[in-house]
Amino acid sequence: MGVMEHRAFERDGTPERDDTPVHWGRYELWDVLGRGGAATVVRALAPPSADRPEVVALKFLHRSLVDDPKAAAAFRAEAALGMLLRHPNIVRTYDLEHHDGRSAIVMEYVDGRPLHTFHHPALFPAPEHEPYMVAALIAQTCDALHALHTVRGADGSARRVVHRDVTPQNILVRRDGVVKLLDYGVFFSPDRGFHTTAGFLKGKVPYLAPEYIDSRPWDHRVDVWAAGVIAWEFLTGKRLFRGESPGRTMVAVRRALIPDPSSLRPELSPRLAAVVMRALERNIARRYRSAHEFAVALREVIGAEYGVVDPETLSDWADGREPRAASGVMRVARSLSPPGESAERDTLSFHSKLTGT
Repeated sequence: MGVMEHRAFERDGTPERDDTPVHWGRYELWDVLGRGGAATVVRALAPPSADRPEVVALKFLHRSLVDDPKAAAAFRAEAALGMLLRHPNIVRTYDLEHHDGRSAIVMEYVDGRPLHTFHHPALFPAPEHEPYMVAALIAQTCDALHALHTVRGADGSARRVVHRDVTPQNILVRRDGVVKLLDYGVFFSPDRGFHTTAGFLKGKVPYLAPEYIDSRPWDHRVDVWAAGVIAWEFLTGKRLFRGESPGRTMVAVRRALIPDPSSLRPELSPRLAAVVMRALERNIARRYRSAHEFAVALREVIGAEYGVVDPETLSDWADGREPRAASGVMRVARSLSPPGESAERDTLSFHSKLTGT
C-alpha cells in the first residue's frame, strides 16, 4: 500500500474522502458515502466488467473489527445473503473481494439518497397527493422485504431471513423514484450459525417491534411493524416513539397509545390510515401476515383514491421537484429527530455480542 493509500485508511481502517485518487486492489476509491457502527461504504470506480456497472459501492468492515472472528463471520454472512438476493427494490451485491488484508462487499451504487434525508417543511394541510407518494414508497419497501423474507438458499431451502433494521436510514430513494433496501448487517436467519446473546437487542429502538423487545416469539412480521412505523411517521411528520433514553423509548413501543394518523392530519384518507394502523397492531396475530399483504393493501388504497403513481411523479418527488399534478411536495423528514440530536441515542447494540451455536 502506498503512502496515500496508507494515510487514507489509517483513521479507522476505511477510506477518507480526498481529492487524490486512492486505490484498493483494482478499484479507484472516490468518496465516503456513509459510516456505521461496523463498516464504511465508499463509492468506487470498478474495472470494466460484463456483470456490474462502472461505478459501485464498496463496504469495508472497520479495521478495529477485522480481527474479530465473529464480526468477520457476520460480514461474510451479509455478503453471502446479498448475493442470493435479486430484486429491483434491493441493493444488489456483486461479490466479496479481498486485497491487502482487507475485505469489501462490492455492491450496486444507488444514485439517490436515504429516506431520512427528505425534508418535511411541516406545512399543513398538505397537498392531496403527498400521502399517496409515501404509500407508494412504503409499498416498494414492502416488496423488498417480502423478497428478503422468502429468499431461498442455493439448495432451494427457505432461509427465513428477517432484516431487523428497517429504518429510513436503510431505505434509499433513487432519482427515478425506485426504492432500494440495503444493509443486512444485523439480519437473522436460523441457519446463520450464531445468535444474539440473551439480553441484547439489534436495531434502532423506535423501529423495534414490541414482541421483539419483550423477547416473545417473533418472526418476519417485526419488519412489517418497522415499515408501519416509518409509514406512520412520514404521513404525520412526527416521531411515533420517543423517550428520554432507549429504555424509555422501549416502554413507549410496548405501551404508548398509537394515534390514528388521521387524528393528527384530518385530511388523510381514513382508509389509508387504517391500512397503516393494522401494520402497527401489537397483537401479532392481527398484523399483516406478510410484507406482501401490507404492500397489496397500500396499493389498493392508492388505486381506489388516487390512481396510478407513475415513475415520473415519484421521480419528481424524490428529486426534490414539484410533482406535475400538485404544487408543493412533501420532502419527508430530513431527520425526524430535533436538530443536533444524535441518532445513536436510539440505537441499541449494533455491536451486540455474538455467541456461536
